[in-house]
Amino acid sequence: MSEHNYAGMAFKANLDKNPDLMTFDSVAFEKQQTARRVAEQKTNPIKPEPAQQELNRLRGQLFNLTQSAEGIEQRVNDEAGTVQTFELRITAALKTKRQHEESGNLMGARTYEHQIQGLESELADARERFLKNQHYSVGAARALRTWQTDNGPRLKELQQEIKKLA
Repeated sequence: MSEHNYAGMAFKANLDKNPDLMTFDSVAFEKQQTARRVAEQKTNPIKPEPAQQELNRLRGQLFNLTQSAEGIEQRVNDEAGTVQTFELRITAALKTKRQHEESGNLMGARTYEHQIQGLESELADARERFLKNQHYSVGAARALRTWQTDNGPRLKELQQEIKKLA
């Protein structure tokens, strides 16, 4: 079975006679890649982007990151409300179940017991979604903060440059 892949063929062809088949020289590879990048830079030099286009691109990125963070924050708030609603419904169902038990209505108490089990299952799912959305919210806030740290000064610089030209 190993003769069907490259390593199997190499071992079958006496790898010890030709060890270059399975070696990799990372230094030589890096030199080749550097030379390739330099040649590519010469053939396709980076064209400077006009200030207005760069400003529009940065504003678009900031807008997208802000909208994403706000949307995820809204989902976190929605899930927090869902969790709270399930907790309130479970509390109410427990009170009603207790009332049925005290009055001797065991059939009603059992019905509420099943309802409570279902609500607890849904509560666990809602808490899981809440925690997942909280995690996403932290990531979105971190991405926004990182973007503002990296691109905020350039954005202000471009805005001032555009104001001078106007």
